Amino acid sequence: MNVDFFSEIYLKILSLFHFFDLEKILNLLSIVPFVFLIELLFVGWSNSSLKKILKPNKTVQTDLFYFSLILFNFYSLLVVLFSFGFFHLLNKGIKTYIGFNLIHTIENTYLQFIILFIIYDLVKYINHFIFHKSKTLWNIHKFHHSATDFSIFTRYRFNPLEGAITSFVKVLPFVILGGIETYVVVRIFSEVLSLMHHSALKSNWGLIGKYILVSPATHRLHHSKDPKHFDKNFGVVFIFWDRLFNTYSDENTKELGIPNNEFNKRGVVKDLFYVVVSFYNAVFLKIKKVFR
Repeated sequence: MNVDFFSEIYLKILSLFHFFDLEKILNLLSIVPFVFLIELLFVGWSNSSLKKILKPNKTVQTDLFYFSLILFNFYSLLVVLFSFGFFHLLNKGIKTYIGFNLIHTIENTYLQFIILFIIYDLVKYINHFIFHKSKTLWNIHKFHHSATDFSIFTRYRFNPLEGAITSFVKVLPFVILGGIETYVVVRIFSEVLSLMHHSALKSNWGLIGKYILVSPATHRLHHSKDPKHFDKNFGVVFIFWDRLFNTYSDENTKELGIPNNEFNKRGVVKDLFYVVVSFYNAVFLKIKKVFR
């Protein structure tokens, strides 16, 4: 490993303690209000996330807590602490030693963008699918599904341990293939779409939502408390993955959450550490079984 590798790691660690990153705050505060406005226009004040946030119930309080962690960069610090920095080091190692920059063998910039976007979203679909199918990873991901109401900020309701894994996975195609500049555009589009998915919007977006993009109605079904919907609609941006892999459903749902919901009761900090402890307990149990 060269000196530059360790220098970048050192600078990355220092950046974790910058709790007031003006650029990051402005980026978030430019995207989020835009989605709040769209939601207000279509659902009105009485059903809006803004009204819920001004008088939050337990589940919305949790959403607000996680948004605040992300806004002031505490979330990034917890991501590294809870994962022991493993995924940051792994990502950096891959970028340094395995990055092939293959995407630049394609001359057309627009074609580069389309290919990277499709690969990115397929990786996200697979990642999401695995988080549901693996009992160990479900110990982390079920926290996101414990929301019993949507508030737009539900989009940020992810334990930092899940954030560590997914941040590594979603950047991986760009790290290996190149085109990090494309990632910025993809990330902004995906962010706006994800905020809409966790809003009070319930539109299925017609043919677009049926064959191209994941609509708010489709993602709402994914959060259904009804067990028959647990393995449906894993798509993040494009809905055609669900159609291709037979996980698509266009049914309606009324109740959100998970059965025997243990969250939204003990307080946000206790829930935060409960998820981490549950995950590592499950991992240690699997390791014990292997070495018996």
